[in-house]
Amino acid sequence: MAPWLLDPQHRPMLDDWLGPSTLFAFDFDGTLAPIVDDPAEARMSPSTWTQLDRLARLAPVAVVSGRAREDLTARVPPAVGYLIGNHGNEGLPGGDADTRERRHICAFWESRLREDASLWRAAQGAQIENKGLTLSLHYRHCENPAWGRSLLLARATRLVPVPRIIRGHAVFNLLPPGTVTKREALEALMRHTRCERLVVFGDDVTDELAFRDAPDNWLTVRVGASMDTAARYHLESVEEMGWLVGHAVGCVHHAAQDEPEPQQGQQQRR
Repeated sequence: MAPWLLDPQHRPMLDDWLGPSTLFAFDFDGTLAPIVDDPAEARMSPSTWTQLDRLARLAPVAVVSGRAREDLTARVPPAVGYLIGNHGNEGLPGGDADTRERRHICAFWESRLREDASLWRAAQGAQIENKGLTLSLHYRHCENPAWGRSLLLARATRLVPVPRIIRGHAVFNLLPPGTVTKREALEALMRHTRCERLVVFGDDVTDELAFRDAPDNWLTVRVGASMDTAARYHLESVEEMGWLVGHAVGCVHHAAQDEPEPQQGQQQRR
């Protein structure tokens, strides 16, 4: 298991990372907000909202989520400069030139899946969510989630063109050819912001793609203890995540006072 980030022995290292030249990147569900049965009800706590808003006014902050960007808009403080949806495929600076083909593929996949009546009889409770640039198959509410997962996975692998399948919490995310993952999205954000360091928080398989073989200037943090993570550190819970965002505000503010021209957070969402 990755070491606990809030262990007092790690505090000097942590505080050194939390500066105005650091890019802070967060997943949303399970990281800034608790996982809930109905994704439409997911919200971060008022205190986390307030602290994230403050942090985004001091340093570059990105929320990189599997949700559609439009869905994230009301769930994240306006001061957050980079709101990246669909696992890094929506809202990335310079990355939305032409999405027509990917939208067409997702619509085609959705139609083929919905036409499969035998699938929905066997996996009652399963749901399709078309996010425009990616497709998600949810099995949380299946009577037998394990059976629903098996059925959906088998059907998804027969789609044409074959999707890149990334697992999440009781969900399969289907990515069309040519899409990026969170790893590539974070690399692009680092180039765009010209930040020296990245601190990235996540709780899911999609985040593990970013954690694996991360460069030395990336501090990777898994939210939720896991025996199978490539992250360098972990936090126990979303509640600890809220405390850490507040702590980062203090560290960034203090570090910025020592810099003649501190790098400011993005005041206008891109």
